[in-house]
Amino acid sequence: MSFEEVGERFWQWLKDIGVEISPKIALHDYRNQGQGRGVIAVEDIAKGETLFSIPREAVMSVDNDSQFESLIAGKDFGPWIDLIAYMMTIDQSEKWKPYFDVLPTQFNTPMFWDEAETRKLLKGSAVVDKIGKSEAEEQYKAALEPFFASNPQLAGEKSVESFHRMGSVIMSYSFDVFAKPENQDDKKSGNGEGSDDEEEEEEEMSVKAMVPLADMLNAHTRLCNANLCHDDKNHKVLEMRAIKNIPKGGQVYNTYGELPNSDLLRRYGYAEAGGTEFDVVEVSTETMGRAIVDLKLASSEKVNQAISQLESMADEDVLPFYDDAYDVPVSGEPDLTNLVVLSLLEVLATQDKSSLPSMKKLVKNAIRTAEEAQLTESARDIWTRAIELRLQDYSSDLVEEAKSDPNVSPKDDVIVEKNAMCREVLLGEVRILLRTAEWANGVDVIPVEKLLKDKRKGEDSKESRKKSKKN
Repeated sequence: MSFEEVGERFWQWLKDIGVEISPKIALHDYRNQGQGRGVIAVEDIAKGETLFSIPREAVMSVDNDSQFESLIAGKDFGPWIDLIAYMMTIDQSEKWKPYFDVLPTQFNTPMFWDEAETRKLLKGSAVVDKIGKSEAEEQYKAALEPFFASNPQLAGEKSVESFHRMGSVIMSYSFDVFAKPENQDDKKSGNGEGSDDEEEEEEEMSVKAMVPLADMLNAHTRLCNANLCHDDKNHKVLEMRAIKNIPKGGQVYNTYGELPNSDLLRRYGYAEAGGTEFDVVEVSTETMGRAIVDLKLASSEKVNQAISQLESMADEDVLPFYDDAYDVPVSGEPDLTNLVVLSLLEVLATQDKSSLPSMKKLVKNAIRTAEEAQLTESARDIWTRAIELRLQDYSSDLVEEAKSDPNVSPKDDVIVEKNAMCREVLLGEVRILLRTAEWANGVDVIPVEKLLKDKRKGEDSKESRKKSKKN
């Protein structure tokens, strides 16, 4: 069948399973824009209008198939693996064929690229270490191979290739929807009383699902004009609603969330031209440590000891936000946790232990100065050198291009050609590095004594006043 015929068959199938579709929308071929099949407004649509509604029982989810649900119950695979396993067993079924026919069988994401080529195309970006192909295959071998072996009656292709395909389909197209009411009751009764963790409870009350038609909407971080939600009065129905006015001829967009281009590339196989407002670049704690050594502020041994101490402080909950790396946002100004760790790393690596206050006091001092966007001169130099080291991770021609055009505005276009979208991601990251270097040049510099003594002096003064009162 042709592209159009497959779409028409899918459209009829949607109606057959109870999806109610507004006459103001239709499927549309956006392949010439690199976006495949999408949804177009064929009439003006007002904010708040329902574009379509779908019965909860019509979505593709494990809890809509009691037989499969009973097989996988108690396996504790998690919602992702549960749904992957389910889709692997039904991809040849007549019931779901019109739906699977409009879902992709090939993906333009790094998961499916040659590893050597990926490292070359994305040289410098931390995204190359987040693809997770080997980890995914370990999950397949540990969880699904034994599951399928113990359930030979299940149909479908059960290869690791099918696992990767279904995982990528779910990554790109799935939604979190409320669990069916009867399953919510089961989960609530099993949770016990007194649970005050609302986020965990909400996660417990949702399941991963494929929602036909909802997943035909293309996504854009800035152009999103529709959202999927449950009917306000009836969780048995999901609705796609316009959140903005959509003119006739306009594309209906959803969003994957507040994601940088690097994640759009890694997960979905495209990048937004000019970057997204959520773009980031990663700077590791190890790179900050290398900068200290490069500047001859401390030895490698001292730096390693300081990093080990920070890790211990994290384990002891003295420094719960410590991490191996930090994301610098598109503005170029590091966030508070990044600045705190930078200051602590500098002090622990370069200062004599006898000059340090307690670790809790030191952390409080570092937080206070970070809140005021202040750094010691050495910390500023360390950050500047760390940025220089990160820039060296990228090709020199890329850095020069970013320098010549540092403030590109985001555009509506999306990029899907492999080389071009990788370059777009890298340029966005380099531009952030250049901005954070500029930020460091203008940062408010403080003496290191403010980190070491201010808090302690204040407490000493309080203690002196107490003694004076007693006398």
